[in-house]
Amino acid sequence: SQTYENIFRTFTGHYHSFMTIKGKVAVITGASSGIGYATALVLSKAGVKVAIGARRTDKLEQLENEIKKNGGF
Repeated sequence: SQTYENIFRTFTGHYHSFMTIKGKVAVITGASSGIGYATALVLSKAGVKVAIGARRTDKLEQLENEIKKNGGF
């Protein structure tokens, strides 16, 4: 199984360039699944502060816990 980072790198080839946006803020809608979920994780691991939103709050809580586990807040 590929990690979200590897999937993102495969499609964009630019994962390493996210290190230059450390400390910035990103607002991600549709973050409860799919591309929104993966983007929130990748950006948070790169040091971006992410604001997440979606209709399925249970999935958002899961994402929030995963972001916090990886050092985000």
